[in-house]
Amino acid sequence: MYNLIPRAYTHKVTDGLDLSKNSLSDLSNLRYKCLIELDMDGNQISIVQPGAFSDLVHLTYVYLDSNQLKSIQSAKLFARNLESFEGKSSNI
Repeated sequence: MYNLIPRAYTHKVTDGLDLSKNSLSDLSNLRYKCLIELDMDGNQISIVQPGAFSDLVHLTYVYLDSNQLKSIQSAKLFARNLESFEGKSSNI
């Protein structure tokens, strides 16, 4: 079980990535330039750091429902094309 996203998954080009229910606690290794949809529901993520999604220029949908989110550090963390960010069942 990983607490971080394995490096092997950080350089592939993909439209969608489903990392839900994996006990992930960190978003620091996201480097998918062509990622459009990211599903990280049901993990253990508590903080989204500034710039977490800034390199993901095509990112449109982010799902962080049922995590342990307590704060989102800055609006600058989002990609410019973001249309939907979900964080239901969190402490924000």
